Amino acid sequence: MTNIALGKKLAERLDLEHMSEGERTAVLERFGILIIESAVGRLLLALTDKKVEELELYLNVHQDIEDVFEYLLNNYPVFEDIVEEEIVALQGEAAAVIS
Repeated sequence: MTNIALGKKLAERLDLEHMSEGERTAVLERFGILIIESAVGRLLLALTDKKVEELELYLNVHQDIEDVFEYLLNNYPVFEDIVEEEIVALQGEAAAVIS
């Protein structure tokens, strides 16, 4: 899953197609960051102390969210599943707020 794929998936699942491109981009950026932060938190709980230390070192050096996202996807196969679960959870929360 790439950042573009994540953005498209979020837009579809959250029914953002009716928004202007600028509004959709702003919403996707906010939700994307929330999802990634939550997914990273869950990933950290599943890692050994040594793996957590390695990831923390990487995160201290690399701040670009797109680079970090790609790194996580490439180095932690379970991360994509966690992201998918977080998207579904966010979709459920958004639906509950809207209804």
